[in-house]
Amino acid sequence: MHAGSRISPRYSALLALCVLALAAPRAHAQSSIAAWGGDSNGQVSATPTGDNFIAVTAGRFHNLAIRSDGSLAAWGYNSNGQVSATPTTGSYRAVAAGWFHSAAIRADGSLVSWGSNDSGQISGTPTTGTYIAIAADASFTVAIRSDGAIVAWGDDANGIVSRRPTSGVYTAVAAGLFHCIALRSDGSLASWGYDGWGQVSNTPTAGRYIAVAAGYEHSLALTSDGIVLAWGQDTSGEVSRAPTTSGFVAIGSGQFHSMAIRSDGSIVSWGEDSTGQVSGTPAGAFTSVSGGLIHSVALRRGSGASTPPGTGLLLWLRADAGVTSSGGQVSRWLDQSGNGFVASMTVAARQPAFAGGALNGLPVLRFSGAQSLGLAPFVSPTRFTVLVVGKNSNTAETFSMILGPGGNAPNNQLRWENGSQALFVGTGNNLPVITSNVGNTRAYHTLSATYDGSTMNVYYNGAARSSSTFTTTGPWTLAQIGAWYSTYFMNGDVAEILMYDHALSGADLSSATSYLRSKYNLP
Repeated sequence: MHAGSRISPRYSALLALCVLALAAPRAHAQSSIAAWGGDSNGQVSATPTGDNFIAVTAGRFHNLAIRSDGSLAAWGYNSNGQVSATPTTGSYRAVAAGWFHSAAIRADGSLVSWGSNDSGQISGTPTTGTYIAIAADASFTVAIRSDGAIVAWGDDANGIVSRRPTSGVYTAVAAGLFHCIALRSDGSLASWGYDGWGQVSNTPTAGRYIAVAAGYEHSLALTSDGIVLAWGQDTSGEVSRAPTTSGFVAIGSGQFHSMAIRSDGSIVSWGEDSTGQVSGTPAGAFTSVSGGLIHSVALRRGSGASTPPGTGLLLWLRADAGVTSSGGQVSRWLDQSGNGFVASMTVAARQPAFAGGALNGLPVLRFSGAQSLGLAPFVSPTRFTVLVVGKNSNTAETFSMILGPGGNAPNNQLRWENGSQALFVGTGNNLPVITSNVGNTRAYHTLSATYDGSTMNVYYNGAARSSSTFTTTGPWTLAQIGAWYSTYFMNGDVAEILMYDHALSGADLSSATSYLRSKYNLP
């Protein structure tokens, strides 16, 4: 208890649960669960076996997980049905665990809660709207609607419900004891609730972030360049012992301990170690981690690739990183390959929209027939592989431009051609036009092509669709995303673009496709 706090005595030993905004780790390959630390209620020893899980999260003394078929698993403390009342039917894409209650987002985006209802955390659950993210602690729950708005219900101690942000577009949220931290679509942070240790007022106001986590009375954020920042209560070194190096890709937190995952999948834990929640950290490669009161759970890296092949990666644009937006409109999209390409648009009316959580809980850039982003410098490979995740929203039997040149020549194009075809136009005004019957382009899919200097192969969700032989007359120069000659536009969504400076081998193409299909849960 701290001066100025309105925390009642019954919460003095509460869990500070961190729940990340997304239903599962960035790559949704099915894998197994690891648990360690305090085991007072079977929250460690009763962990289900098998490698068919895609998400896991920790509550005070219980855990929730999502299987690869969308069903739920729960184990640990069951005082109020937070385990036994877990739904046994339906498909789910996100879970959150509080002290005595649990919540989930169904596959259709609706919400369900079960367990203790002492503060309306069950009865107050919204029954309308669709949601992309959820977090819980103590006796409250917070969620993000598909329009990016934050919704909260349950116990309003310290304004955790009533003082939530009412403007802005949010993509991730985490819940501490009586404070929350959320990630805006432009990569900035917002915090609210109890501030006895500066867990709200010390929230960074500068920088770009890609993940958030909350402990008992401390917070974590992960910068876009892989650095972990921590602030707030430091009783057990949960702030001061945070790693100072870069290269981290995920974060999590328990009561007085915190965790981060390096790019190689290994977990670093620090803070309280009363029950082995630090010293018991397992070896191996993991994709997500979450902390309870005195235990932690993590999802092992599964069979699907968690990152694309890196050799020859020329351009990497992903809607979940490097996006600058204001009012939901995207002005800049930064290349993540390390090669320094920038896609941008300064004219507000021409900027695509940022649609958070549109595809498997992950964001997309939405082009509505008059928007585009210009690439600087141009991308000009002579041989290449290109992979795109998105969908064609143009219901007319006309084309929808994905990638195009800056001039008015018809060369250097990739576009959806009505609802079932993809069209590539090569270099030179007359060479070549390759139209492939790929399948339903109005559903989210992976579209890819390789060109080795003589043959272009086109693929849909990893399956070969056409093979054409021709000799290029110059580089495949791409200058715009979503338009050709700033006149002919895309009407559709793009989640990710990968381009390589060579034709990927069969194994590497399979790995890149597996990464995308696992991440976005595509067929």
